[in-house]
Amino acid sequence: MCGRVITKASVAELVTSFAVERRQGDVPRDLKARYNGAPGLDYPLIIREHDMPGATFMMARWGLVPRWVREARPKFRPINAASETIASNGMFRAAYRWRRAIMPIDGFFEWQAIRGARAKRPFAVAMKSGKPFALAAIWESRVDPETGLEQKTFAVVTCPANELMAEIHDRMPVILAPED
Repeated sequence: MCGRVITKASVAELVTSFAVERRQGDVPRDLKARYNGAPGLDYPLIIREHDMPGATFMMARWGLVPRWVREARPKFRPINAASETIASNGMFRAAYRWRRAIMPIDGFFEWQAIRGARAKRPFAVAMKSGKPFALAAIWESRVDPETGLEQKTFAVVTCPANELMAEIHDRMPVILAPED
C-alpha cells in the first residue's frame, strides 16, 4: 500500500509533464520538495472539472473524508482505496464516480516484510528516467463544520501488485501510463 511519496518536481515541471492549463489559487508557485511525504499533508492533484475544459491543479490533504461525514475531526481518514471495491464501497463510491484525480509524484515507498523480524525494509520506487509520474486518486470536498471552510481530501487508488512489485509487497498504487 502506498503510504509515503517523493515529490520534488517544480510546478513548472509538472505543468510541462502533465499539460495542466490552470491552477487553483491554493496551489503555491513553488512546491516544497518532500523526500518522505506522509499522509495528512497537502499535495497537488490534477483534476478535470466537468464545467471547465482542460486540466486543473488543486491542493488537497492526503486522507479522504467523504462529504457526508459530519464530525469535525474524523478518526478514520483512509489514505488508500482498493481498486477492486472502489465502485461499490460507500466510503469511496461517489468520489470514484464523480471526483477522480491524478497525483503527480517523483516516487513512492513500499515496505517489504522481513521474515522473523518486526522491522520492514523500505524500497523507493521511481521511474528509470527520473521524471515525475502519476498515481490514480479520488478526491472529496466538504465544508469543515468547525471553521466553515472548504476542505479537500484524497486517497490513492491501489491494486494487486504487478510481477515486479510482488517481490516487495502484495499491493501497489495504480500507476497511470503517460498516454492515459
